[in-house]
Amino acid sequence: MVPPEGFPPKIVYGAPEGAQAAVAAGIHLGVLPTTGRPRPEEFVRAPYFATLGEADRGFLHFCGIDGEGREVYLAGAGRAFPLLARAIREAAGLAGLPHQTFHLIDCAPVLDFLARLGGRCWAFFFGPGRGRLFLAWTLRRCYPGLAELVLRTGRAVR
Repeated sequence: MVPPEGFPPKIVYGAPEGAQAAVAAGIHLGVLPTTGRPRPEEFVRAPYFATLGEADRGFLHFCGIDGEGREVYLAGAGRAFPLLARAIREAAGLAGLPHQTFHLIDCAPVLDFLARLGGRCWAFFFGPGRGRLFLAWTLRRCYPGLAELVLRTGRAVR
């Protein structure tokens, strides 16, 4: 079963904090490269990078439409992304949409300890300015894994 006509597939990148998912969405939408590692100051091009807070957890944030017409979203969900993904699938089923409509991608497995720590405490310890640079530095370490995850997702979702 494919999504209904006029209802494009939706890709949702989820991560413990929104910033990690924002980087994945940025790679997917082409605002961040798929190879190499961007400089820390380049990460701000990713939609919602280091702008979401506790009150934004559990919500889907629209990031854009990719070159194939698929809608891209992110969700910061703490450790509860698998639960959020399940709720989205259940709600889609109740709405009569096929399960292939939503592609829920958990970024957490490719994040290392520092990327998780950076996502959690960047603003608290460093303030908004330097904190974003610290967060970007932590994400540079696992960037190749995020890029590969996004590339696999792009190939799998048609």
